[in-house]
Amino acid sequence: MNTSLGKRLAKTLLVTTVLLFISGIYLTGISVWEGILGENLEKANFQYVFAIHLLVSAPFILLFALYLTSHLIAIKHIRNTRARTAGIYLSLSVVLTSLTGALLIRGVFDFELNASILRNLVYAAHIIIPLLAILLYFRHRKNGRHPIQIEWFWTKLSASTLVLIALTGISVISFDEDEQTLDFLPSLLKVKTDSVIKSESFMLDKYCQGCHQDTHNQWSSSAHKFSSFNNPFYSFSVNNTRAHMLERDGDVVASRFCAGCHDPLPLISGVFDSPSFPSNNEKSAKAGITCTVCHSVISIDSTKGNADFTLQKPTHYPFAFSDSDLLQSFSNVLLKSNPDFHKETFLKPLHKTPEFCGSCHKVHIPEKVNKYRWLRGQNHYDSFLQSGVSGHNVDSFYYPKQAKNNCNSCHMSYQISDEDSGAKMQSISSELSIRDHLFASGNTAIAATLSYDRDSVIQRHKDLLEESVSLDIVGIRENGKINGEFQFLQNESNVNLAANKTYLIEVVIRTKTLGHLFTNGTADSNQLWVQLQLFDDDLEIGSSGKPLATGEIPELETHFIKNFLVDAEGERIKERNVEDIFTSAKSHQIPPGAADVVHFKFTLPSGYSEKLRIDAKLNYRKFDKDYANKSFKAAGLLEQALPTTIISQDSVSIVGDKVKIANSRAKATPPQRLNDYGIGLLRKPSKKQYRQAEEIFKLVEQYGEAQGTMNLVRLYYNEGQLEKAFKKLDYLHSTGIDNSWSAEWYSALISIDNGFINEGIQSLNKLMNIDNWPTAKERGFDFSKDYDLLIKLAETLFLYATINEGDILKYNSLIKEANMIYSRLLSLDPENASAHFGIANIARTQGDSDKANYHSTLYKKYKLDEHSESSAVTLARAKDSYIDKIVNAVVIYSLN
Repeated sequence: MNTSLGKRLAKTLLVTTVLLFISGIYLTGISVWEGILGENLEKANFQYVFAIHLLVSAPFILLFALYLTSHLIAIKHIRNTRARTAGIYLSLSVVLTSLTGALLIRGVFDFELNASILRNLVYAAHIIIPLLAILLYFRHRKNGRHPIQIEWFWTKLSASTLVLIALTGISVISFDEDEQTLDFLPSLLKVKTDSVIKSESFMLDKYCQGCHQDTHNQWSSSAHKFSSFNNPFYSFSVNNTRAHMLERDGDVVASRFCAGCHDPLPLISGVFDSPSFPSNNEKSAKAGITCTVCHSVISIDSTKGNADFTLQKPTHYPFAFSDSDLLQSFSNVLLKSNPDFHKETFLKPLHKTPEFCGSCHKVHIPEKVNKYRWLRGQNHYDSFLQSGVSGHNVDSFYYPKQAKNNCNSCHMSYQISDEDSGAKMQSISSELSIRDHLFASGNTAIAATLSYDRDSVIQRHKDLLEESVSLDIVGIRENGKINGEFQFLQNESNVNLAANKTYLIEVVIRTKTLGHLFTNGTADSNQLWVQLQLFDDDLEIGSSGKPLATGEIPELETHFIKNFLVDAEGERIKERNVEDIFTSAKSHQIPPGAADVVHFKFTLPSGYSEKLRIDAKLNYRKFDKDYANKSFKAAGLLEQALPTTIISQDSVSIVGDKVKIANSRAKATPPQRLNDYGIGLLRKPSKKQYRQAEEIFKLVEQYGEAQGTMNLVRLYYNEGQLEKAFKKLDYLHSTGIDNSWSAEWYSALISIDNGFINEGIQSLNKLMNIDNWPTAKERGFDFSKDYDLLIKLAETLFLYATINEGDILKYNSLIKEANMIYSRLLSLDPENASAHFGIANIARTQGDSDKANYHSTLYKKYKLDEHSESSAVTLARAKDSYIDKIVNAVVIYSLN
């Protein structure tokens, strides 16, 4: 080609070709190194090179088309078949390379290639065809009028390619960056940064909304969105706490304890520490937990909770926040064409773990906050991890068919979405779905007060709550006493009642679909209660928990399911004033897969018509009326009635001596109902209803149900009746039981208590290895995370070591194993007092005083202060008639 235009085109084309070649080698090199290292390396540098690759490709195609046209004109009279043929194939390879590249681009054309297998094939073709083009270029030039030195060119090209791939490898090696980690004690939140932290860097909800519309809509009504000063309930409590801190300490630094989870953006930007915060123009005060906050967590640093995670400002695609619409559009093309970097940045494996949720849904109150000592607060994480639901508890009353391995299956269920870019086809349905970012739970107060779609959001929460717990009017006892003769209420069964006689109604509350304590979170201010009404021929003759016209619930004769917290002077915690919490006077919370029994006493009137109806409801209201009204007033809002959810209800009629149960088909089987009743009795404090529990479990046995026998084992062992427990276990081993691991647990305990320590250790070690339990393994269970199992094993190993002190090798081996088990427990629960106590004892026997003192200090920090707490409860009983009533091991509520 001799024309001046051709030469200029050739030089320009050469520049673009070299840029595409270099950038292509870099991008390919990243893929090669990803395969070698087994990790995603498509970081920020990759995105900029990818941007260059895309930007250069358009002018390259135009230049190639012009050059090819000019070249064809210049050589039209030349007859060189070999060169022409190679040139044609070379041109086709360039066209195919351009076409495959265009197919890989998303966000430009209406058609997008999303099928992963086909996309991978096109990507492979996009890499291989340019290699063929190079070979065709050699052949074309070799047979042309100006042949090049092929060997020299090939050597140079190969060497350059290898050097570029090597440099690519060097570029992805992680060097120590000039970053520091900032902490915000007493919150455990940390930020890894190399610059001043700006809250705006984490307030990118509108940016996320561009591609994740449905996700954003769900989040906009969630408790995460309204976690901060945009929530009148939280704002009321935290402002009171901050005022208290300012008066007590002269600053509000201790209130950071709240901010790590509720106000992360004001906290990390520094404005939270100002006593005048929040001002009217402070946007971060109303940001809540933004999309970027959760999705910028790079590590969970322990299972202590209190926001013990590390945040890092995320890196975005080039031009993501450009003022130019054109450049923003190009940035979207980069994101959609190569989304792995986005996924790697914002969705990490840690986001799918219970530890991620537990980093805020597990709380301890530090001494800096209460000026007393470390105290355990709400704890969803451990109550889930140590439950049958998670498959980690070796001694649960009930187990699911398949273990739940995280919180998402309940609180982030799949929701159909045909607009959200993150939607995927799920195996459970044939429609595109996303994880629910409403985080449905029980916060109907926020939904009622702040949600833009009030009714539907409240209903979403109610859908999760309803029948998550069952309510069962299981029976009646004679003489109004807990040891009165029991009459089981079954449909069409016979019950004898008489006027002027007194009876107990036995109501069973059982957790069914929950994976944590019922209730949890704001367990001191949630309002859950049993409402029971008694009718004689439609005339009400007794009630408990029936709301007054004002919405208030008469307290003294009502059973509330909550945690009754008091301060050091015995006064109730009524305003979520965390700085004053001293102890729990009484908790009516129910673990997952467990039950409680509520006793209601009534006397039939002298004119009893023999038409008795008992109606019972388990009601739930997020926040009690007093706390809600104080919050509304502080926020300048009008008082409003918060929604009440009926979680479960039951109704029984007794006409003459015949029992009629409403919707009896929805009831559990008779042995199941009795077993739940027995569990509730077994769980009563101080073993006060063990005899009644024994009576009921024997009835369950009569139905041929092994769980009745298993529960008798539990009862007899807890009573110290080891021989009876052993006989029941022997029966279970001969007949079989689904949860045979629970039987093995009690076999171990009985062996140890009877002095057969080695046999007990063998049984405990058997439980530690899930391979010994194929059925449990298939169901996703793993008992090696059971705190009680780990403690018992470590304690028994240490005991056995002391017995074998004369055998130094055996002694050292047992001590080493005990220390290892305790250490494993601390990796799961760093605040476990028993583990610190055990390690301190081992360290003393080894002469390691420093280690012994360290763990002894932590043991004293984390163990209960039973004497002081008992004193506070005594004060509470003297001041508060309701607490005085419910602190008793057995409580009976009067209906009339």
